[in-house]
Order: sequence, then structure tokens, then C-alpha cells
Amino acid sequence: MTSEIIRSWLQELNRRSSAKECKVLLIVDNCTAHCNASNLKAIRLVFLPPNTTAALQLMDQGVIQHVKKRYCKQVLERMRLCMERKQQYDITLLSAIHILAHVLVNTPPEVVSNCFKHSGFVWPETSQSLESATPEEDDDGAFIDLLPTEVPLADNVAIDDGVIVAGQLSDDEMTS
Repeated sequence: MTSEIIRSWLQELNRRSSAKECKVLLIVDNCTAHCNASNLKAIRLVFLPPNTTAALQLMDQGVIQHVKKRYCKQVLERMRLCMERKQQYDITLLSAIHILAHVLVNTPPEVVSNCFKHSGFVWPETSQSLESATPEEDDDGAFIDLLPTEVPLADNVAIDDGVIVAGQLSDDEMTS
């Protein structure tokens, strides 16, 4: 992720939101790639404080884990179908993007709502109605059988948790 990608995405989101006369509030992690873009009429950015713990970082609270798990399941399902047909399964960048888009579109709103709730962004009276809105887990049994037995599903999902996804700050940038 780079500042240029974020800036371009924000400008496009601002253009579409302005056309629909829609106001957007984005709560943004204080990441080096996240920039404070100017001239945004329909979007307001609110940055979390620096070094905010994961307890307040909504995406770390479950949305990313949900998407990664569902993405894995979609890939494994395609692999299973190819194995049944005795075909080779080759994933391309385009098919990976299609799978990711499918998973994102089909992420239940309750997943996002519950992340807000668990991070303390929901009023107490709203909290109870969201509690019962937890989406049911799909049966993972058929997919787990496709994985190597020595590697648990949770480890497969978390395999890239340590990957650096944004630029590193220099010492001067950190102290300014």
C-alpha cells in the first residue's frame, strides 16, 4: 500500500460520493501509507491515534480474518472441484481478484458491525441488537480435509500476518 494508491482511491470515492450527494466518514489507522488527502468534499478522514492497539483497529478485529478465511475456502473449493474432475487448478491474478471481490461482496454486514461493537464504537443500547447478529459459521470440514494435516486451518489463514504492507518510516519521519 502506498500514499499514491490511497490518494487515488480517496479521490475516486469522493467523486462517486459527491455525485450521489453522500457523506462518508472513514476511521483510518495511522499507517504511513494513509495520507490526509485534500479537497475531499464528501469524505471526512478521522485518524486513530498513533500506536493504537489492535483493540481499537476495527479491521484487525475480525473483518480481515473473515475475508482471509473465506478467500481460502473459495480457493480450496475450486481446488476440490478440479481434483474431482482430475484437472489441474491454476490460480491467476485475475481469478484471485475475482475470488476476493466475491468474498468482499458476500461479507455479511454483521461481521463489520460486530467489529465496531467489540472495539467500543457502538452505543450500549445498540450493542445488544448486534450481539444476536453474528453470522453462522460455514462447515469447514470438507475444506480442512484438503489441507496438510500438520498445518491447522488457523495457521494457513494467518500465514501472511507478518508481511509488511506499507512503507517503513525513516528515523526523521518518526521524530517529526
